[in-house]
Amino acid sequence: EPSVRAAAAGALGQLGLPAPPDSLSALQDAFARQPSIEAAYQLGLVSLTDPFLYDQAQDRLITAWNQVDDQAADADQQRHEVLEMWWVLFAPWLLRKKKYDVIFTYAPSPIFQAIPASFLGWLKQCPVALWVQDLWPEALDASGIVKSKLVLNIVRGLSDFLYKKSYKVLIQSEGFRGVMESRGIEPEKIDYLPNWAESVYTAMPYNKSKKQAEGMEGFFNVLYAGNIGLFQDFDVILEAARLLSFYEDIQLVILGDGALLESSLQKVKYWKLNNVVFKGRKPVEEVPLYISLADVLLVQLKSNPFLSLTIPSKIQSYLACGKPIIGAIEGYGAKVINEAQCGITCKPGDPEVLKEVILAMYKKSKEELEQMGANGRAYYLKHFERDIIIDRFEKILEEKCN
Repeated sequence: EPSVRAAAAGALGQLGLPAPPDSLSALQDAFARQPSIEAAYQLGLVSLTDPFLYDQAQDRLITAWNQVDDQAADADQQRHEVLEMWWVLFAPWLLRKKKYDVIFTYAPSPIFQAIPASFLGWLKQCPVALWVQDLWPEALDASGIVKSKLVLNIVRGLSDFLYKKSYKVLIQSEGFRGVMESRGIEPEKIDYLPNWAESVYTAMPYNKSKKQAEGMEGFFNVLYAGNIGLFQDFDVILEAARLLSFYEDIQLVILGDGALLESSLQKVKYWKLNNVVFKGRKPVEEVPLYISLADVLLVQLKSNPFLSLTIPSKIQSYLACGKPIIGAIEGYGAKVINEAQCGITCKPGDPEVLKEVILAMYKKSKEELEQMGANGRAYYLKHFERDIIIDRFEKILEEKCN
């Protein structure tokens, strides 16, 4: 097998301080799952926008945070951004004597994180593979934050440049393929590479004492875990909860935070919704335990042409945990739930419809719900299991190097 060194550029997850080492762990663990892979690829993983390096020789993470501020966990966002910008400019210089066969870029929002990788690819005359998590400027447009057509067109031009300069454009959803081709990306450059769930997400045994301690015993628990933001249309969930307030044993449990958390808390208080419980943000290691206490899981995205093309990574996590899913989503995310036969999907944006779907799940037998959860877990293992996806990724790299 060819000896390959890959530089991983881009933020491997948008996590707060002091997250940089954790954000690298998914790929690091995946490549290190077998000694033969470590030997064959001699991986040297380098993030150009998260300020840390993986020192292969010492098998350790070197964090720029330690060089600047030992109390990184308490650093404010402004310092984070300044240091991040410094690192983007400085990291390519640190790699000036390194030689790579492939530069791999994990590209969540914003797309600008791919710029250092493209620059490094040009500098070293090295091919760049770009793993696209969000379409730009479609994601920016869907957020509603930017209204200027001029700005959106500039971002579109930059995005197209980065896509076209990459030798491979890896897409997390097949829904992205048509958009990429319509923007002039050659079909043979596009490969489907979905996301997997972190290894902590798995089916867990029933824990009665924890369920009692969390106030979830005696309820039909609908759990939402994730961001409470613009794309989630969270008012619809609260409106559905208000419509369900006559059912004393149905409870909505919310894990997470986000831009709309405070306004959501205020609405719950104003509407006196005793059937909505906010648990706050939990460490990722604890989330599967809360999922195991739920009867069904909820994923929701507002109706939008761009959002219908994505597969929210929450779906893979839910599937891996073996619980039935309510999907108030459209497009490819809904397609996964329907193909897996692991839940019920409905159109987003309608509290009445969401209420009816929750009631439909509420009326199902325990055996029916368990079968849905088992279907989802089986679907995950067949289509989204980490080793399957990493094997596909290896073949893409090997194809280029051969």
